[in-house]
Amino acid sequence: MERLEFLRYCLDQIERVNPRSGEVMELEQEGRILQNLDELRRTLNRGLMQLYDGDEGSEMRPAVETVTALARDIESLSDMDSRLVDAARLLDESRLLLEESVHELRAGLDRLELDPARLDAVEARRSELQTLLDRFGPDEKALFDTWKSMQEERTSIELGSRSPDAIQAELDDKLISLKKKGEALTRKRRKAAITLSRTLVQELASLGMDKARAEVRILPHEGKGVLERAT
Repeated sequence: MERLEFLRYCLDQIERVNPRSGEVMELEQEGRILQNLDELRRTLNRGLMQLYDGDEGSEMRPAVETVTALARDIESLSDMDSRLVDAARLLDESRLLLEESVHELRAGLDRLELDPARLDAVEARRSELQTLLDRFGPDEKALFDTWKSMQEERTSIELGSRSPDAIQAELDDKLISLKKKGEALTRKRRKAAITLSRTLVQELASLGMDKARAEVRILPHEGKGVLERAT
C-alpha cells in the first residue's frame, strides 16, 4: 500500500498543476515576447516607417513607394529596350513582396497589444511546470509518459486490492442505474413519438391527404435485457 500512497501523492502534484501538451514551448515564446516588448515595437514601427509610412522629417521616400515608381519607370523604358522587361517584372514582384512584408509587420504589431503585467503570471506558470519537469521529466514528453504510466499503475493496484464481492456490488449498482436511465429514456421517446405522430398527420393534411393516418411506435427490445447480457 506504500506504493499506492506514493502514486497518489505524485499524481496529486501533477494534477494540481494540470499541464497541457505544448504549454512549455508556448510559455517560453510568450515570455520572450513580454520581456522584449519595447524592442519589438520599436523595431517593427521603424520597419513600417522605412517600408511604407515614411518619416515626415525626412526627404527619403518609403521603400514601397520608391520601388513602385522605379518599376513604373523601367517598364516605360522597356518600349525602347525590350531587354528591360525582366528588370521591370522583377521590380514589380519586389513591390508585391514589400507590400506583403508591410502586412506581416502590422500583424506583428497587433499581436504586441499585451499587458506587461502578464509576464509575472507567465513566469509563475513556467516555474510550476519546471518543478514537474525536474521531478518527472526531464522534458514534456517524459512528463506526460510518466503521468500516464502512474495513472495506469494506480488503477491496477486499486482494482487488485478490492475483493471480488466489492467489485460485483459496484457492477450491480452501475447496471441498475443504467437500467433506470434506459427506462426513463424510453418514456421520453414514447412521449415524443405521440407528438411526432400528430405532427405527421397535420403535415399530411396540409398536403391534401386529410384521411391519412400516421403512428410512430417505440417497441421494446426482444432478447436479453441489459442485466442479463452483462452476466
